Amino acid sequence: MTYKYTIQGENGRIGGSNKDLQWIFKERDTIMKTIFPNYVLVGIVDNDPNHLVYEFNNQKVYFKVEKEEENE
Repeated sequence: MTYKYTIQGENGRIGGSNKDLQWIFKERDTIMKTIFPNYVLVGIVDNDPNHLVYEFNNQKVYFKVEKEEENE
């Protein structure tokens, strides 16, 4: 199974996909620390731990992981 992820803020969006969900979480942490060094987790969307809201300099940053549809 493949997962796709997005990190989206007011100034842009970055994303990718990988079969390893733990790799995605490590990648998220690296991206967030690089682009938004003082980010703070402020919420969870729809009680889904894979759809999070962060805040950085009074701006919202959204992280989301979803299962990617695979063509078979």
